Amino acid sequence: MVSRIDMSEFSRAAVADLAEDVQGDLETYVKRGSLQALSSIVEASPVNEGRFRSGWITTANATSNYAPPPGQESYPNDAVSKGSSVIKSLKGFPVVYIQNNVEYGPFLADGSSAQAPAGFVELAVEAAFA
Repeated sequence: MVSRIDMSEFSRAAVADLAEDVQGDLETYVKRGSLQALSSIVEASPVNEGRFRSGWITTANATSNYAPPPGQESYPNDAVSKGSSVIKSLKGFPVVYIQNNVEYGPFLADGSSAQAPAGFVELAVEAAFA
């Protein structure tokens, strides 16, 4: 007499459990890395009057055109606080954008200020996800 056990149900359950675990781990990884990248980018941003440093905006799945108007500086902690709220509320795997639309931002990101090296944004992201 041959005994047979149908393992397909066990396999489906195991795969479903594994997928749930992996999804949770990836969400945590993306959130943790995004929070670290945001904090590092804001901290490393060159400061003259504070507009660039406070101009960092964090969004999910879409970019923003917002830039603080000249003379309207806020505290850099606002950029981190607001961005952290966005990141912590993420579900699934959205694209996270950490951007700065201040018109002279590209020059600062390319190293025009002695306060931050060229590529400081990329370096912060690489370090956060290393």
